[in-house]
Amino acid sequence: MINVLTLMNKKLFITLFLLIPVFCMGMSKNKIVSVDRNGKVKGCTSFIAENDSTFLIDSIRYKLIKNHLEVTDCIKKENCSKIKFVYSLNFKGKKYNVTSIGDCIFLFDYILKELEIHKGITCIKPYAFNNCSIQEKIKVDRDNQFYDSRNNCNALIETKTNTLIIGCGNTLIPSDIQRIEQNAFLGNKILRKIKIPKSVKSIGSLAFYKCYNLTKVELPEGLTSLEEGVFQECLSLSDIHIPQSVTTIGAWAFSGCNFESIELPKGLKRIEGAAFISCKKLKNITLPQSVTYIGKGAFSYCKNLKSVEVSPYSEIGNSGVKAEISETSEPEDSLVNYRAFAYCDSLEKVTLPYGIKEIGSECFLMDNRLRRIFIPNSVEILGITAFCPCESLENIKLSENLHVVRFGAFGNCIKIKRIIIPNKVTTLEGKIFGGCINLEEVKLPASLTNIGEKIFYKTPNLKRIVIPKGNLEKFKSKLENEYHHLLVEE
Repeated sequence: MINVLTLMNKKLFITLFLLIPVFCMGMSKNKIVSVDRNGKVKGCTSFIAENDSTFLIDSIRYKLIKNHLEVTDCIKKENCSKIKFVYSLNFKGKKYNVTSIGDCIFLFDYILKELEIHKGITCIKPYAFNNCSIQEKIKVDRDNQFYDSRNNCNALIETKTNTLIIGCGNTLIPSDIQRIEQNAFLGNKILRKIKIPKSVKSIGSLAFYKCYNLTKVELPEGLTSLEEGVFQECLSLSDIHIPQSVTTIGAWAFSGCNFESIELPKGLKRIEGAAFISCKKLKNITLPQSVTYIGKGAFSYCKNLKSVEVSPYSEIGNSGVKAEISETSEPEDSLVNYRAFAYCDSLEKVTLPYGIKEIGSECFLMDNRLRRIFIPNSVEILGITAFCPCESLENIKLSENLHVVRFGAFGNCIKIKRIIIPNKVTTLEGKIFGGCINLEEVKLPASLTNIGEKIFYKTPNLKRIVIPKGNLEKFKSKLENEYHHLLVEE
């Protein structure tokens, strides 16, 4: 007698054996979704036709543009391990291939472990993966003619331009990459070290923004600029060498970083606005002689910054020749801009490089420990309330080529006792010494033609206003009557 259970097991085995090849043949490397005329769906978990040209497939929205589909956004609010885009949609007798990924497809901050790009993708918009941090793996189909992930580098690369568009925590940048695109590693929390090869000539803005665990970066010689926010809020960054070829550090480039020191390249010319704002552990900075522009708030809120020095000479190559700034090479905006060093609570001494022509408004606002500042002879203008109120400032050397001192420039500098206004100054605006309660003596030059109102406002200890001989009547006509008895000709 044949065992019934044995027979049943044989039938089950045969059935499974026959089904396996059918199942495998039905599997596709690419994700193909089909919807017949009766609305029956195959190839996905969920499908909604929002209208005749917009389809929501597995929480990813696709829009029909000129007979092709574009990924427009992902509505998944929770993080997931992997996203795989649809390769094609067969919708009621018509076939539409997915060929592009639009801007900002992730509406929320999104963490993705793995990203796959199929061979049909021909266009990825510049901001496609904004708000998305890809942590572990990036893979591009080898048959894609526009993008690749060559040598298993775990990066998405535009093949024609050798541009790295997006990287992940395990990216190894290939040696033929020429540019790292903006936002390429934005918000990656796995990335700890990155070596950028010599082939890379530019790095886009915000490329490593909020890579909180990034500790070490190797940058290649040949880079000429670090763009806006490139290492902004890299809180763990402690080991970085800026190449000597860099001439510009972009706005917000290192803002919020926690390194204690950083060496600036000898040929650096521009430090843009907020470049080092809120680097709260930065203690000292040495500016190359070549620097002619420091942007708005560049070093503001650096709470532990104690000194700003200038390198004694600028080494261009191996020449070791002292930097000389010719008139033809100076940019028009040769200045230390608005609040460049404001709210630096520990700042005690500052030396600025030759080539700076203007110190901007509120440049040293609330730097109450600043005791000494050396202003180079290239400076022609001191901005509005530039040193107000630097309550510890007592030693200041002004530029011999200074022409204009703006309103309230030394307001409430309560420790200044004596000050000499250089011989080329033509304009002193109102209240420049307002609130300097310990000011005793000021020496004014014959070159002055414009003196604002109440330049000695609230200076109760002022004893002498020294002027050149033969200028008594001139200064009496320009100063309020209450100061005439303090005028002394020498």
